[in-house]
Amino acid sequence: MINVSKRETGAALIIGLIFLVMMSVLGLTSMQSVNLQEKITGNTADKFRAAQNAENVLLVAEESSSATGFSSTNTYIDNSDGAMPDYTDAGLWSTCGDDSLADEKKCQDLLNAKVKYRYGGDKDTYFITVLATGNGVARVIVQSKFQGKPYEQQ
Repeated sequence: MINVSKRETGAALIIGLIFLVMMSVLGLTSMQSVNLQEKITGNTADKFRAAQNAENVLLVAEESSSATGFSSTNTYIDNSDGAMPDYTDAGLWSTCGDDSLADEKKCQDLLNAKVKYRYGGDKDTYFITVLATGNGVARVIVQSKFQGKPYEQQ
């Protein structure tokens, strides 16, 4: 038979339980940190996709504006004088609905992005602004000042 001293009160059990609770708290904290990092990474990738789409659509829009027949006298070009509009205003983009350059819309829905053309004041100069979204909530706006000439004239 084992001789057990009456002085042993189960201190090892209590210390073991304290370590178990501490390790559980540490594990839960680490999991929350990983979830936050995963969200940050997903949002960064979504913004990158939106930026890439905006750049691609901007190149297509620049090519369109250099085509024959694209002129500041066309009614779908914004010829208004004054300050540049606030392109971060969502209402400004609400008229985009399809890929046609309808006269009253002054906006084009092109390759899952929205494009607006504004006359730049000089012959064949346009401000082309593109609003693109990613797969989530990321929105990117890019703008270029483009000297639109048919390629054979450049």
